[in-house]
Amino acid sequence: MKTNGFTLLEMLLVLSISFTLITLTILPISKTLSTLTEKQLLEEVKATIYLAQINAITTNEDTTISFNPVGNQLVASTNSRTLATTPFAETIKLTQSKTETFRYSGSDGSINRFSTIRFASSANSYKLIFQIGKGRFRIEQN
Repeated sequence: MKTNGFTLLEMLLVLSISFTLITLTILPISKTLSTLTEKQLLEEVKATIYLAQINAITTNEDTTISFNPVGNQLVASTNSRTLATTPFAETIKLTQSKTETFRYSGSDGSINRFSTIRFASSANSYKLIFQIGKGRFRIEQN
């Protein structure tokens, strides 16, 4: 019998400690990844809204943005073409029941109405608030 090797008990102890450490690190990483995915989606929504507003100003053509709860997406378009479609992630859902449409004026980039769009994930809820002014908006986390 060799005396320079590891016993079965020592190997099982090392493996159990390793699996415990791996389990403790994977759970926080998956939560962080879902948070990062939500933040990235919010930035894409902002970028799509800015694109619609900039397109309205630069082309002097009215541009619409529509929040479609059936398709769970945001669509920016003009009368003749679609500028961008931003699908919400599987974890984030629009909470309103009907499609909300907003129009950016081609003359000055102002929005036609002011409202709040609500959407939620499993852990957070968000409000996209269109404000009075030159098409300003903000996203708040509840």
